[in-house]
Amino acid sequence: MRMTTTRALALLLASLNLTSAREPRIQPGRNGAKVLLLGGTGRIGTVVAMHLLSRSPDIQVVLAGRNEGKGRAAVEEIRSEIPANIPKDRVQFQRLDWRDSKSLASALQNEVDAVVHTAGPYSNEKPEVLQTAIQQRVPVYVDVSDPMEFIEACKDMDNEAKKMGTLAMPMGGAFPGLSNVLAMECAHRLGGHIKDIDFSFFTAGLGGSGEINLYITNEGFGEPIHRYEDGKPVKSMTSGGEPRTADFFISSADPSKQLVGTRQIWNWPFPEPKTVGDELEIVGKSTVIPSLS
Repeated sequence: MRMTTTRALALLLASLNLTSAREPRIQPGRNGAKVLLLGGTGRIGTVVAMHLLSRSPDIQVVLAGRNEGKGRAAVEEIRSEIPANIPKDRVQFQRLDWRDSKSLASALQNEVDAVVHTAGPYSNEKPEVLQTAIQQRVPVYVDVSDPMEFIEACKDMDNEAKKMGTLAMPMGGAFPGLSNVLAMECAHRLGGHIKDIDFSFFTAGLGGSGEINLYITNEGFGEPIHRYEDGKPVKSMTSGGEPRTADFFISSADPSKQLVGTRQIWNWPFPEPKTVGDELEIVGKSTVIPSLS
């Protein structure tokens, strides 16, 4: 599987049905579902907010963060970017330290229909936001996580989430996220049992989040790669190693041949080889190899 993508987020939350877990807690006088966006003043958070409001103009988006100055700036940025027909008060800022468990629980009690957690990175973290969302019976939870340990800890909460009526979707970003969806769609169209999976990514541009991206990249060099070999899950410490090349185009007529072309790629600890490999029960190997520009 070859994928050309940018670091820009295309969040899947807008396509979720907020009533699928249970009826949203929409009270008389409210305009629509309320979404609490943790990390809402960051680059990813503001993009998510604009995407949600553009797709669902009736919702209310609350940007949560610790810095009121950044909060005001983020609100103004979003209000200037959303379509003119969307009331400006659809986006607000709430001062909140999500690491304070009492403050987070209190915020989620306040008629929140969905919580979107973009306050990464998620390395060496526990899914405490998801745990609190489940405890407070928030109907929908989404994050953009990618560390395998964090994802597995989220999956361990599956029974509790079902019991409390929370529909949870970790890995809701571009990769992992859309990459998983594309892989599963390819497998469905091919039919039969899938043997091998190869994820190759080309990324360009940081979208204003360069400092965080640099931090995450440096961390990745010390993380194990979760993948499949001979139909069995394995771990390997080969991040940044085993360089090779990949063609990010289908034919010579493909515009991607000129835009991206052939790039050097190397191993990286994204979770797709493990998560998609698990779901498809592959009998061969799985790999994930990005290229940066």
